Amino acid sequence: MMNRIRIYSLRNAGVYVEAGGKGAMVDGLNRPTSHFDGITDDDFASMMTKNSFIENCSFLLYTHAHLDHFDVEKNIKYISDKKPEAVFLPFSKDVSYRRLSECAVQNGTELVSPVFGRDSGGMVKSGDVALRFFAAGHTGRQFADTPHYCLLLEIGGYSIFVSGDVDHMSSEWHPPVLRNQVDIAFVSPFFINQEIGREFIAEMSPEKLFVYHLPPEQLDEFRMRRQAETDLIKYRGQLERYGTELVSSPMKLIFEAEQRF
Repeated sequence: MMNRIRIYSLRNAGVYVEAGGKGAMVDGLNRPTSHFDGITDDDFASMMTKNSFIENCSFLLYTHAHLDHFDVEKNIKYISDKKPEAVFLPFSKDVSYRRLSECAVQNGTELVSPVFGRDSGGMVKSGDVALRFFAAGHTGRQFADTPHYCLLLEIGGYSIFVSGDVDHMSSEWHPPVLRNQVDIAFVSPFFINQEIGREFIAEMSPEKLFVYHLPPEQLDEFRMRRQAETDLIKYRGQLERYGTELVSSPMKLIFEAEQRF
């Protein structure tokens, strides 16, 4: 079973990928908010058990530190108990960043923290797992100063792109390394709604496309999920070649295949 790659949806924008006995959680330990679900106390207790599907998690990766992506309390508890190999979190002057940094040092966990506005991107590697990161502005003018990075996780012979909350209307951040080099992509619903977003998807040309970061129906005040369902039908001719799916069920295996090396 070690020769397979598995991807699980967590809650909201959370994704867990495992291959070769190592796992990486992206925006996974988050918090419920008024518009999105998140990891509940019961979820977290289950994730902390020995037989959890994330028991081999070696890396905690975060596109940014908004609460629907990152909960400092859960991360501190997780690091203190599980002592993962590394955490990726953009640098911030916020007290939560300082607390996480102190926790990582105390537990021997490496903290990789690019400085938004200075570090446009880079790559870190551990064994057969590599992470490329790209500075990319958060969507919405009110979040223009939010430290935010898109991620390209290379694991099990697959390249997996995660958009986070990137500004889908900007093409300035599109790195050439993503062109025809992405096997699996996770993008917010805005990408399939707007032509510029669909053009970016075509640039990546992933084998599999997941539309994620969707609110559950009971919290869908702004009709994001319904719009995504409509767009999936409306633009089927452009999207079906990528096997496009909406991530609709939390805490579930959504992809499994043989590793490619």
